Amino acid sequence: MRSLPVSLVRQYCFCPRVPYFMERRNLRPPTPLWVKQGKKFHVDLQSINSSRTFKYLKWDNALIQSEVSLSSSDYGLHGIADCVLVKGSRVAILEFKISSRYLEHRGYRLQCAAYAMLAKQQYKAESVECFVGRDVRSMKKFSISNELYQDVLDVRGLLDQVISHDLLPETSASLRQCDQCEFNGFCGDRE
Repeated sequence: MRSLPVSLVRQYCFCPRVPYFMERRNLRPPTPLWVKQGKKFHVDLQSINSSRTFKYLKWDNALIQSEVSLSSSDYGLHGIADCVLVKGSRVAILEFKISSRYLEHRGYRLQCAAYAMLAKQQYKAESVECFVGRDVRSMKKFSISNELYQDVLDVRGLLDQVISHDLLPETSASLRQCDQCEFNGFCGDRE
């Protein structure tokens, strides 16, 4: 099974056409401003995180790893988690998001669940917790259910379908989503 980036799971939830344009058509439009802002945000956080104890999250004395590469040939997914905390057989995924509405979006939830799946396998962890927020103080614990894990696998299967066919997939994206999409000019069927 071909390995795909976890970010495509999130992108598929935004609009199935994004992974189609990226993977099937190999289009690479200019990087939007908010992506550049997010990358800078992560670089700034990396230096801060190395000195934290994460006691606030009840993960003090954990091994702290930033920008952790995770992968699984079983799931056909790979990606880079913002921060991984390891304490014995327990692992925590920390995802930093600029937006305060991150958990409202299915794509963000599935991204966290995918990282949890990969980390659980890679670290042979008994349990994985996920936290999402703008910084450590704003982190919200995010529960990962078996249904969410299954949703990740379902979207992974849908990604294979989208990428393997020449037909432009249907979209459920709103016009607002289309307006902010870097592939806006490629669809031709949206106003």
